Amino acid sequence: MKTLKLKTPLLILFCFLITESISFAQTTIFPADTAIHYQYLKNNSLFHKISWVDKSNQTTREAVLNLVTRIDSIKHTITYLQIRNDGKKDSSVSVFPGLIPISLVSKGNDFKNKYDYYEDRVVVHAEKKGQPTFDGRKSVKKGYFDSYLSELILSTLPVEKLQPLQFYVFDENKRDRSLIEITKINLDVIAGPNGHNTPIYILNVKSGAFDFLVFLDKATRQMIKTVYGLNTGGYFVKEKI
Repeated sequence: MKTLKLKTPLLILFCFLITESISFAQTTIFPADTAIHYQYLKNNSLFHKISWVDKSNQTTREAVLNLVTRIDSIKHTITYLQIRNDGKKDSSVSVFPGLIPISLVSKGNDFKNKYDYYEDRVVVHAEKKGQPTFDGRKSVKKGYFDSYLSELILSTLPVEKLQPLQFYVFDENKRDRSLIEITKINLDVIAGPNGHNTPIYILNVKSGAFDFLVFLDKATRQMIKTVYGLNTGGYFVKEKI
């Protein structure tokens, strides 16, 4: 696995993430927005290592995540699979182009949740250990993406304009629309072998109670690394391998 070496120290960036506030207006991106850069979305299969680190900087848990993107040019859909080696699997389907959400199925060892998306409502079926825990529909204001597509959405936004951006997703926990804000965008480089530097974007992102950093390859917009600050004092890291 490559070590991420930045020109700007990660600790300093993380301090900015926690303390800095933005006082000027943000641009809101909605599904089918003309600002979305679809050329960065391609069929691929990528692997990421995910790690949970406590406040003593000790890794308490690790897993490997396979991220699979499949674009169907006949059905005009994009399917995004997140397959984790601990048994969790998520399958998100959206319209392509447009990224208007269609459905999501999230499965674990003892649960299964299914969401069918419509403009102003979401039909939810949830079960645990084979027993239904919720069956019904939730009203939601239109203009949202599937939250499981958030990483792909971040890679398609016009961050090259270096302006604050935001968009809405359906939050499965609240069963309502939730705001994701890109509060700051920086340019930096990854120091590679033989003196070769890879330009990257570093996004300061806020989603509900979570603040996190996202590192995107400037040329390909592939996500290299994500760092979440946790309310326990530790952090969660997701890194391409």
